[in-house]
Amino acid sequence: MLDETCYKPGEVLFDRYRVVTLLGHGGMGSVYKVTELQEPGASPLALKILNSQQAAVLEKRSRFINEYHTLLRLSQAPVAKALALHDEVDGDIAFSLEFLPGSTLEELIESTAQKKLALADSIFILKAIAHAFIAIHEAGIICRDIKPSNIIISPRFSEIKNCASPILANALKIIDFGIACDSGCVPGSSARAAGTALYTPPESGAVLAASPVHDIYAFGVLAYLLLTGEPPFKSQEIGALNDERITNDVPSPRLLDSRISVALALIVNTCAAAEHTRRFTSFNQVLACLNAMTPRPDVGPFGGAVSGFAVRLGLLQGREPFIKSIA
Repeated sequence: MLDETCYKPGEVLFDRYRVVTLLGHGGMGSVYKVTELQEPGASPLALKILNSQQAAVLEKRSRFINEYHTLLRLSQAPVAKALALHDEVDGDIAFSLEFLPGSTLEELIESTAQKKLALADSIFILKAIAHAFIAIHEAGIICRDIKPSNIIISPRFSEIKNCASPILANALKIIDFGIACDSGCVPGSSARAAGTALYTPPESGAVLAASPVHDIYAFGVLAYLLLTGEPPFKSQEIGALNDERITNDVPSPRLLDSRISVALALIVNTCAAAEHTRRFTSFNQVLACLNAMTPRPDVGPFGGAVSGFAVRLGLLQGREPFIKSIA
């Protein structure tokens, strides 16, 4: 049985990979940058290993294997591409996937002095994320774990951020589908409890079929953080945080930065509405509204106005009080 927590550079795993360095370690296991012994000059890979304690639990093991098969289904989407599964008779289990250079969105945010990106850069990234999740949802997959640490930003970001089409520019890729499920399935109780509380929608504890609105809520929370540099809910204790997000809508990001247009704030708050029936129903709608804003999102309170597309969708109907509250 492997001890996945202490591999050193140069060690050989599964008689196939040589460890280069540890990329990350969490409660479920570790991810290493590796090279293949048979192809020493080839590009490096990533190797994700389920830790031995989790591998001994059938449900966790099944979830890990499901992540591998989910990534295979998403081969045409901007995600980390799965390669080979290693399910050993002695209990060890891992899978290799493409190594993605670059930094996570979390690291990119943390690298800035104000802990937030320029407004135009944030909108570019939000469009690229929406592009990615259109493809993911069209494949019938609900991620259920959108957050900054699960988004890899291209190392060429500074060169491509002015590109008109984020998806063509390969601006980012989504990683970690460990708690993903098929759209329409009803996750079990332990799966419903999985995920990061801040990004988990209020209805997640209920026995409801997984749908795009789950990921759209997380996207709205991420958008708020990206635009303001702060989380929408401030409670540190998990119980208090759950109570706060269940009983409250995400506040308007304009309360922290008046340069954010009413239109952009409305998009964020529609994504992250506490009541799931008030959210966008697809990332196609989210992206269409982001694209419908004027080229300059910082031209004032009513700059970047949402076009007639959003009105035709009914997104603004009956929301005049809300619009006034964020103006």
